[in-house]
Amino acid sequence: ALGVDEMAAHMFAFYFGIVSNITPTVALAAFAAAPLARANPMATSVAAARLGIAAFIIPVMFVYQPALLMQGSPTEILQASLTAAFGLATLSIAFVGYFSAPIALPLRLVMIVGAGMMIVPEVRTDLAGVAVILLALLASRFFTVTTSGDGSAPGAGKKAAAAQGGLLARLMARRMERAAVGEGDGQVAAEAP
Repeated sequence: ALGVDEMAAHMFAFYFGIVSNITPTVALAAFAAAPLARANPMATSVAAARLGIAAFIIPVMFVYQPALLMQGSPTEILQASLTAAFGLATLSIAFVGYFSAPIALPLRLVMIVGAGMMIVPEVRTDLAGVAVILLALLASRFFTVTTSGDGSAPGAGKKAAAAQGGLLARLMARRMERAAVGEGDGQVAAEAP
């Protein structure tokens, strides 16, 4: 009724049915995996949704770009596939906040904008999105914090880098410190013999 291609409409519903495996509060896959990792099930489902954010965009792209469903000329299919892959990879990098080093929040926001530009099925927006993303990735190389090998206390360089690297880096550093002393997600660690 809305003028959406029939195949795209069916794939939209089918794809969201599959993605429900990592979508909180249902998140069957995340809730099944959490006990194996001795982790909080709801925290696991939220982390899975954050890491799989690109999966929530793909069904929308099916509606706007039927070429992703192999409908159209080979050139259209190739262009749609390449820009979708590049845009979704960038979106994932932006939400995780790490590429080859932690990425600052302003650059992550720029990368999200660039990835959003690549969702619109036009050559102009695709080229502009690629330019914005490449500039953000280039800028991230200059704004990352590197650890120095000055012989400071073990872990001090990692802690300093994590403190300046963003929220995700700080959370990961805190989690690694807790794991080193036997604390994990509120679970009682087994006593060593």
